[in-house]
Amino acid sequence: MGRTPEQPLTLSRLQNGERATITVLEFSQLVGISLGSARKAVRAGEVPSLRLGARWLIPVPKLLQMLGAEEDRAE
Repeated sequence: MGRTPEQPLTLSRLQNGERATITVLEFSQLVGISLGSARKAVRAGEVPSLRLGARWLIPVPKLLQMLGAEEDRAE
């Protein structure tokens, strides 16, 4: 039996609390920028992130706040 493909990551799914963190690749796809630009923004501190070993993760609550999506959720 094959693995079922996951649904694409959307802002709505993040607002529903399905994930605590996302990867840099998922962030780049979510906001529509290249992976290289996303990595550069994370390393420059322009995007809230956590470094765990060699991995960078983006905390969803801080990302939603940065994108102004928390206000949309409250309405």
